Amino acid sequence: MFIKSLYLRRFRSLFDANIDDISNFNVFIGKNNAGKSTVLAAIDMALNHLKSARVAHNWRTRSQPESEFSHKNLDNPIQIEMTFMVTPAQDEEIRSLVAKESPGSDAILRDLRPCATFSAIVSAGILNSQPTIYIESLARGDIDRSDNVLRVKERPFFGLSATTAEELLKISNEITGLRGDITALENLREHPNLEYYFRDYPGGPRAGISSVLRNYSNNTQRITRIESSIIEYDTSFTKISSRDIFMQFVDWLTRETENKIEGYTATQTTNPIQAFSGVVYIVPQYVSEICRNIMNCELLHLTEDRSAVGIEEASQLLSMKNQRGGMPRLTKLQQTIQGLLGVRLDAFEAAQQDDRRVVRPTRRTNTRNSRGEPLRAAEIDVDDFLVEINGAGIREALRIVLDVELGDPGIVLIEEPEVHLHPGLEKIMHNYLVDKSKERQIFIATHSTSFVDISSNQTIYLLDRKSDKTSIVNQIESEENMLQIPENIGLRPSSVLMFDRLIFVEGPTDEGVFRAFANNLQIDVASAGINFIHTGGSAGFSSFSAEATINLLSRRQIKMWFIIDRDEKNDRDVEKMLARLGARAQLKVFQKREIENYLINTGAIFQVISDRLEKLKKPKSDLSVEIISGHIEKIVAGLKSRVQDLHLGNLLLKPLYPQRLDGSVLDKLEKAKQNLDSLIETAATEIQRITDQIETQWETHQTDLSPGSLILEGIFSVYNLRYDKVVDGPRIASIIPSDEIDEEVTAFLTHITQKT
Repeated sequence: MFIKSLYLRRFRSLFDANIDDISNFNVFIGKNNAGKSTVLAAIDMALNHLKSARVAHNWRTRSQPESEFSHKNLDNPIQIEMTFMVTPAQDEEIRSLVAKESPGSDAILRDLRPCATFSAIVSAGILNSQPTIYIESLARGDIDRSDNVLRVKERPFFGLSATTAEELLKISNEITGLRGDITALENLREHPNLEYYFRDYPGGPRAGISSVLRNYSNNTQRITRIESSIIEYDTSFTKISSRDIFMQFVDWLTRETENKIEGYTATQTTNPIQAFSGVVYIVPQYVSEICRNIMNCELLHLTEDRSAVGIEEASQLLSMKNQRGGMPRLTKLQQTIQGLLGVRLDAFEAAQQDDRRVVRPTRRTNTRNSRGEPLRAAEIDVDDFLVEINGAGIREALRIVLDVELGDPGIVLIEEPEVHLHPGLEKIMHNYLVDKSKERQIFIATHSTSFVDISSNQTIYLLDRKSDKTSIVNQIESEENMLQIPENIGLRPSSVLMFDRLIFVEGPTDEGVFRAFANNLQIDVASAGINFIHTGGSAGFSSFSAEATINLLSRRQIKMWFIIDRDEKNDRDVEKMLARLGARAQLKVFQKREIENYLINTGAIFQVISDRLEKLKKPKSDLSVEIISGHIEKIVAGLKSRVQDLHLGNLLLKPLYPQRLDGSVLDKLEKAKQNLDSLIETAATEIQRITDQIETQWETHQTDLSPGSLILEGIFSVYNLRYDKVVDGPRIASIIPSDEIDEEVTAFLTHITQKT
């Protein structure tokens, strides 16, 4: 069995989701609450219902049933459609099963063209106040998904309405209850001390039997039914006076119950059922056979709250170790784990000595295996230590590997495989799962781009949450090499896939400062879906603002802001940058020279320097806010000529690039010389213009015009400290009170976090 496509209607946040081109290895990536786990839950829900081979059954939901419906609208049922790839042999077997119960349709079935796909629609709804899951359709071929109601295209092998499903659920529940009665009777038959309840129980045999029933079942209806049958069998309770006679009653009641089950099984519905041969009123037997044929493998679903490796796995490993022929399999598993994780794995009988802790079953630990057999008291060692003592990363990786290797599932669903794994181990697990997907289908819901690798023959789906709280699923087309452009320039794939807004800043200092300011202003950057990208300075602007990159991010509808230090840029420089970005991104050039200028706050600087001196146990006698303010004035005054030189350098010392000029080498040199001569001729005029311009602004804007980084370096050096911009910059920003943060910064942070 191979899932080819998955279509969802009205399931949680996935109101209308079409997932095509499903491969062996499928990755669903997106932000929190985007719907990644919902996709896996839908697969689990549909496959487990098909595997049960029940047409209609009670629907057990994770919370209130209405929460399973998009917008909590219960008017229409949830639909989960799966299209499976089937082999010619499977196709022939399905047709053969249908033919046995379809009189007169043999020739039609024989003449059907070969078909490589088979579709099943599993629906769920609240039917007469009862949460119900049911098989809506089974058919060869693909599905009509043109609107928000899914339909089969081909003549269905099976189909039913919600009203018919409601009838079938009632019949199914009656049968389930009666089968439970038979199980309870079998338990009574095997009771080791039943004689006591007839001979010595206070209140007599009738009270004794009632007590036994209550010990074996908490189902009040079941107890009442059996007690009523006892009264029907022996009104005065005089015939049932010993264990042997009671066993005769149990045999009689078991036969009566089995007859009732047969009666319900043959019960016709009042509403029609669509079979291949036409309308029927009893579910064809081939429906359950087809379901078993489709779901012919084990399903493993590791949810995000999966339990830790424990006694169940230890018991399995110990059994392999002690059974004939099991040791080679255990050795292979040990070699696999050694190669992947670099640790030695073994299992032993649980020790009773004080020097080893016995692994005992807890409330969340299974005490029986999948076959219902009791587990042996066992424990797992990893590198000669109990598995519980090892780190969370190793335990999490073991959880995945052991479940895949021991269970050998055909379909694997894993939510957040990156939990507790460091990046290196994430990549190891990614490669392991890719390798295992050669023999099975694997579906992963993740936040981590370590599990996104276009080159690994996998299908990647990006989930986004819309404003109406529903989600959309988009397949990332590998042929576009969507992630190659960001990787080439150092833009992480997670920035493209996980965020709605990107702020391009020069480096980590700028990001740290903006985040600190936002925190002080109580502006939630994370909730706005913002990520900061480091360009490496103005020189990196051209790479990150390249046409291909901007187009890619625009297609993803990502909002972008490029923050550039004013430095010595003139209006013409800014205009060139704006022209390059166009309307697809915004350019923000702050009025002060650089981001450090917004950190010139005497109180915050005083606090950071004071903390540094205290940590180094240095004296603080000459440290105060007033003294810091005086140092700033002196440092800024000494930077006037430096500011003039920086402006002149930006204007007059731009590269000439003679190799880009036309003509021969000599022609290029001559033209370059002419350009240089022209600059020299205008230098005196430009020097005077810049000097006058700075002189005019200096008295009122000298701190804003001076390099903020040099001001901070100067203040710190007064106290024999080195200003570390990556650490000290954000620290200063975090101390500046919200009402003292520059209005320009406040306005910008408010703007980029506004909801649209």
